[in-house]
Amino acid sequence: MSKTLLTIASILSKMFQAPPNDSGESQDDANYAELLKQYTPKPEDLEKQRKRTFPNMPLISIMMVATSESEKDLQATIDSIKSQTYALCELCIAVKTDSNIDIKKFESIENVRIVSANGTDKELLKAAEQQVSGSYIMLMYPGDTLMPNAMFEFVSAINNYPIAEVFYCDEDELVNGERKNPKFKPDYSEDTLYSCNYIDRGLLVARSLYDACGGLNAATPMEEYDYLLRLAALATRIIHISRPFYTKKRKAPVIDYSDGKTVINANLARKKVKGYTVSGMYNGSFRVHFSLALKMIVGIVVISEGDMDELKRTLESIEDITTYKDYRILIPNNGTADVRLQRYFTALANNKAAEIVQGFNPKSSFAEMCNKCAFGSNTGAVVVMRSGLDVFTPDWLESMLEFIEQPHIGMVGGKIVTPDNRIVHSGMVLGLGGWWDSPYFGEQDGFNNERMNYFANTIRNTTALGSQCVMVNSSIFTSLGGFDESFRTHNTIIEFCIRCSRANLKNIYNPFVKFRYFADISRTFDEGKAAEADIERCYDIVRSYLIEGDPMYNANFDYANVKPTVAKKPTPAILLNEHYKKIV
Repeated sequence: MSKTLLTIASILSKMFQAPPNDSGESQDDANYAELLKQYTPKPEDLEKQRKRTFPNMPLISIMMVATSESEKDLQATIDSIKSQTYALCELCIAVKTDSNIDIKKFESIENVRIVSANGTDKELLKAAEQQVSGSYIMLMYPGDTLMPNAMFEFVSAINNYPIAEVFYCDEDELVNGERKNPKFKPDYSEDTLYSCNYIDRGLLVARSLYDACGGLNAATPMEEYDYLLRLAALATRIIHISRPFYTKKRKAPVIDYSDGKTVINANLARKKVKGYTVSGMYNGSFRVHFSLALKMIVGIVVISEGDMDELKRTLESIEDITTYKDYRILIPNNGTADVRLQRYFTALANNKAAEIVQGFNPKSSFAEMCNKCAFGSNTGAVVVMRSGLDVFTPDWLESMLEFIEQPHIGMVGGKIVTPDNRIVHSGMVLGLGGWWDSPYFGEQDGFNNERMNYFANTIRNTTALGSQCVMVNSSIFTSLGGFDESFRTHNTIIEFCIRCSRANLKNIYNPFVKFRYFADISRTFDEGKAAEADIERCYDIVRSYLIEGDPMYNANFDYANVKPTVAKKPTPAILLNEHYKKIV
């Protein structure tokens, strides 16, 4: 190892020994005010937008229900809609009869349709819906506002993506009169939506799809979540606009566990998917247990990267903890000169505790060893695991299998922490640090804030996964040709994940699958960058993501920081890439 790498590794080790940062989201969002300035259009730009025409200029209908809110809240939302540079908007409002709002004050406002109504939440929403005449619908709440260019950008997206029927933007909250707590969302993530309502507000839907899915039943957290799941099941395409156009007057209530469970289970039943819902790791989150249709044999390929004691501990952990017993362990013998390790291989083979796969030498690549083991395993699923891990969750194989049985899933990976509970892996973000890295790498694992909960404690779609432990369906592995053996190192896992994504297969990060990494932490440094032997190949493969951003992340985060932190100015990750700096 070079002197430079040793220095970096030592710094990394010290970072893992540092006390946890309890600064919370406020420090992570310190740049948000500056970012908003960049997104705030100049008066001359707003004037140009007002004069702009589009081939498709639909009428946008904003529905709203007012119950206990004030006239001031209602007026704030109306003013927000009136200020839109795209003028073809109408506001359709139902005000509960016993509220403090005098609807006569608002009846004469242009493009505002307002009625007084009584009844249930559903009946109030339907009273607002009956006034809708637009071809696109958005739900807003009294006091919530839009940036003046919001509808202009939505209509731009409608024209740019004519087959799309659902559009959503990022959002924030009003705190003491200031816009704070930004919620930066990923692009549409089918599996993430079963874990939480990450889309939330700022949602615009084509009227045709609104009607086809049965519409919105009430302006409540439960009904909004149900509405989203019904939309997603029918939508041809869903477009995310990564700009915080929507501001909530107050923090939205969290959906109750019982309500969320009811909504998700009903959606599963409609799609004829066997499974059931339980509570997630934090309020407002859920976990769907998908029924295992097949009793697959799992081939666990363990790549030994340390000494005999390290491998022995990993294997004993698998044997002692794992509840799913239909597995076979395969270990490639790379011809190591370690006498103890070779004797251990012999003992494992003699006791039929593992199959020792021969035919390799110390120069054999990670991909070559994995491919020979996987293709020869004759199993329904393959796990690739690097030694140095302790299994923490007994049902880890079941929790991975329930995803890889689904035809749209590529690879599945879990959460990996150090013995002192610091995050090593919580999914991979392409571009983070210039190559790729795990969000919150080195941070104390926990439930510190909403953003950390989303990235570290939510079953979610991710573009890529780390190489310490992943599972793939054997049929998918075979159909994609296995790992690319032109890679000399474990970077092949990143490449395979990207190949899955490009084949329209979704990769999954599952925090309910958890491991402890007990080996030398400096070894994981290689996870955050391309190895020297693979730099050219890695750069070619991830270049588009470095330029355009990881769709499962958000361009408004700082790619130079492993903590998802608001950037002062969104910057393409390619500008952080060491190889790019050398060739330009």
